[in-house]
Amino acid sequence: NALGELHSILPPAPCAALITSRVQQMAGVKSFALDRMEPDQARELFVNSLGEQAVGAEEEAVAKLAERCKYNPLALEIASRRILQDRGMTSPVATYLKKAEARFEALKMHGDERWNMTAVFDISYNDLAESDRKYFRALAVFAPDGFSPRAAAHLWELDEGGADDVLNRFRNLSLILSLGGRFERYRLHDLLDEYAALKLSAEEEEENASRLTGWLVALFKKHYTDDAGNAPEAALEFANLAKMAGWAERAGKGEALALLATQPHNWLYNYFRNLKEWLHWLSAALALGIADAGLKANVRKAIGDVQQFRDDRDAALVSYNEALKLFREIGDKLGEANVRKAIGDVQQFRKEVDAALVSYNEALKLFREIGAKLGEANTLAALSRMLVRTGKVEEAEKEFTKIIQMRRAIGDLYSEGADLGNFAFALLESGEKAKAGEYALKAREIFEKIKLPAIVEMMDRAIAASRE
Repeated sequence: NALGELHSILPPAPCAALITSRVQQMAGVKSFALDRMEPDQARELFVNSLGEQAVGAEEEAVAKLAERCKYNPLALEIASRRILQDRGMTSPVATYLKKAEARFEALKMHGDERWNMTAVFDISYNDLAESDRKYFRALAVFAPDGFSPRAAAHLWELDEGGADDVLNRFRNLSLILSLGGRFERYRLHDLLDEYAALKLSAEEEEENASRLTGWLVALFKKHYTDDAGNAPEAALEFANLAKMAGWAERAGKGEALALLATQPHNWLYNYFRNLKEWLHWLSAALALGIADAGLKANVRKAIGDVQQFRDDRDAALVSYNEALKLFREIGDKLGEANVRKAIGDVQQFRKEVDAALVSYNEALKLFREIGAKLGEANTLAALSRMLVRTGKVEEAEKEFTKIIQMRRAIGDLYSEGADLGNFAFALLESGEKAKAGEYALKAREIFEKIKLPAIVEMMDRAIAASRE
């Protein structure tokens, strides 16, 4: 606040003044960046305030409290003063920790705004222009993991240049931090995310959360079949996806939750890998209600996929048949074809060869009828694995070569890797170890390229099994 009067209070040379400020770029001064405290420094602060005996008696709670305060010196000092008020209690640190974890507003001493995190942050907030206050509040809808400039621009309804100007102002005022790394991403400064959330009205939360939900749905729709190799920005958005799913569930928005749980289908399975949470979102969307029949069918189909991924194939068949009924009622041939292919996968796993062939051929007919090359390739790949499992390895390899050519024509690198890996597993099951190792090695190269370490490990196990 004293920036305008700074030059009038500076001492003459050769004297110097040490000034603390959130403003990073000021003319005529030498700047020293201050990082947050280290854990041992935070412990030392508590020892100086509370004494070694008190800190030693509650080491775990002291460490958790320092982390909750984000090692902010003022927050730590406030916490120590609050604990001193309860010094006669059995576990004063743990008692205050519960209060601080429950409410950001607990980081204050009553009656003195110098020891009140909200009041201190108010000084910087109130100095902002009204438009910047609105932009700052809006950032509260993002997860603590951060956000991209494009996401911020969409939230603020600005072009990228305008959003960049706001971000630069916020960086200079130490309101946001750059996350570094390969991609330009930011997050609100420590504790400011909680402060901003308190400033955000219910109407603003709904408006901004709806806008962010729309942005995420569009992002994952655009990159539905992509991977981290050609759409790395999508791979960074799981925390925001999860936060918006939580908001949609709390707000009773079934259709928004359904979109958040179905548009990133491949990402949720291949990258984010949290099947329990994914299934919860899908089930919650159904419970809240989905008016759009096509979207409801997609949710039913996705539930079946999760159940199949979890080896609950009886339940998966029930879900797939419910989805199939809905897709047929609305005449969605692509949806019907995808479900028939999924049913065939369950039947193939159960070694119900004749039934699986019927399902795959019905799916193949529909995919070809509507010109869905991706679905056609997926079904042909499944049929090639059936050929392996029925002892027709040479024929399977010939068909598989055509499938890989289709994948490359489509430009679907992930599916090429998945086909190679699944083909390798089918060969392993059939005792064709040498051939299995060759295909698994090719799959491994692709998954390493598109940065899927969990599947790389899976391929390593397949390669090892092929050499036993």
